[in-house]
Amino acid sequence: MKFMELRLFLEMLKHQNLRGIALDIDETISDTGVDFFSRLLKRHPVSGNPTPEELIQRYKFTDAVPEWQNEKAREFMEEYRTSNEIQITIPVMHGAVENVQAIHSDLVQVVVYITARPTIVTRGTEQWLSDNKFPQATVITRPDDIPHSQANFWKASVLYCLRSHVLGIVDDNYGLQMELPTTYNGTVFLFGVQPPELSSIEAIRKPREERQKDQFNLVRVPDWNRAYDIVEKHNPLQQLL
Repeated sequence: MKFMELRLFLEMLKHQNLRGIALDIDETISDTGVDFFSRLLKRHPVSGNPTPEELIQRYKFTDAVPEWQNEKAREFMEEYRTSNEIQITIPVMHGAVENVQAIHSDLVQVVVYITARPTIVTRGTEQWLSDNKFPQATVITRPDDIPHSQANFWKASVLYCLRSHVLGIVDDNYGLQMELPTTYNGTVFLFGVQPPELSSIEAIRKPREERQKDQFNLVRVPDWNRAYDIVEKHNPLQQLL
């Protein structure tokens, strides 16, 4: 979604008087990691025969696995990321559907999905959301002119642009909060198990001298079974009261 389209979307939220949160998709509501790692392991085995879960715990991202830093593996990664057919078949994260529905209906509405997936898979992503009965909302995908390596910076820019009506996001990528401006005052619900070296909120944040102050809320959400209570306690709508 281009900047002018973002402005139009924001005007629509204002016109409908909608305020709520955004949801990331991959590794937040879709179990993309296990699926992606499993398919890659079948085509490009890794020494020691690790399971997909073991590789995810060690590296988190496919791009970080040393033995997959070759042309053939990267070609499949690109195919996976750009195939609408594959997006439709990705499993749902355990507990995501019922807990997202409950949060949406009881606490704070999901008003947009913001994903680093490229625009080419918007159709497959929208179908996946509908098929799995997630709340209906606009899907914002990464524009063609933004490389995958800049996805966190792009997503942070989108959040900042929409901050008056999109009050936060549930996202698994700890790198996102590092790209947010110091003036961002939303809530980042950091989803899932993070790498061992990031054992605390303080370890996740940039050093304090790199920020004027920590103006946004950073809240851990370990899994969807605990998400409802955590969002209720840190509901960004309450900050408006």
